[in-house]
Amino acid sequence: LGSVGTTQELEALLEQTARSLKSVGTATETFKRWTAQIQDASQRYDDGNHRLTFKQCFLRCRAIDLAVETLAGIPGSTLFTNPGEDPAPNEALKALLQCCTTQPALAEASIGLLLDGAALANDGALRNFKQWVLTSLNLLKLDWEDDLLLEERKDMGCHAEDLRSELALFVIDGDEAQKAAKLKQRAALSRNLVDLY
Repeated sequence: LGSVGTTQELEALLEQTARSLKSVGTATETFKRWTAQIQDASQRYDDGNHRLTFKQCFLRCRAIDLAVETLAGIPGSTLFTNPGEDPAPNEALKALLQCCTTQPALAEASIGLLLDGAALANDGALRNFKQWVLTSLNLLKLDWEDDLLLEERKDMGCHAEDLRSELALFVIDGDEAQKAAKLKQRAALSRNLVDLY
């Protein structure tokens, strides 16, 4: 992701990665990588209006539903394991869904049923169920714009607290010219604080 700079580039890369999954094993590694990147808010991507986090880009694109759709097309794909098998696929998906859906357990169960059903049949009912799961997954996904607004609100709150602290510590002293200048500075700080709200 080092050469990716815009949200459009990142979203295209995520969707291409989701379409190119070859097995549950590659999906597991991909899910783990995506989860780690979602949890790291330091990297930003430009969309022309905002600097979005990986999580916001991920929520905005179709990577998760494309990954599920791709896995559903691989014969024998399942995220549920038999006793004694490595539980990593299920755990990797669960961790990813915890980061990007409002109801991770429901999303996980629906995807598991889809993948288990895909191994059994390939008829119209399965296609309808697949469409239902993908639609449900999109409805359960967190809204990237809500995430962005929440982040902006937190930043605004921190900035407001900094301004309040600065105003509380502001001392007006010195000769008349210095006092006048400090009063102007204090008025500017107060105006900035009011403008935040």
